[in-house]
Amino acid sequence: MNKSSRHDFIIGRKSEARDVLLSAVDKIGDDSAYFYELARLCCLLNRVEEAGVWFGKAMDLVDDAGRRKRFELLALEEADLEGMWKT
Repeated sequence: MNKSSRHDFIIGRKSEARDVLLSAVDKIGDDSAYFYELARLCCLLNRVEEAGVWFGKAMDLVDDAGRRKRFELLALEEADLEGMWKT
């Protein structure tokens, strides 16, 4: 598999993973980690605006101030979310 087709395969799998996560959004409820992962996948697919929406939802579900701060610090260090911090 050449570099271009490998890239297309990886992007296709991420897109597929995003579609699976989206199909279960209504069933998940209040799982901040779920929405964080959805934000991460959207960033990887260069869907930065959508990633921001899902990350915001994840943050809204974190009700403990200490946990929220740790969540924010983790997100700032997450290379996959880097696209959100550049906009």
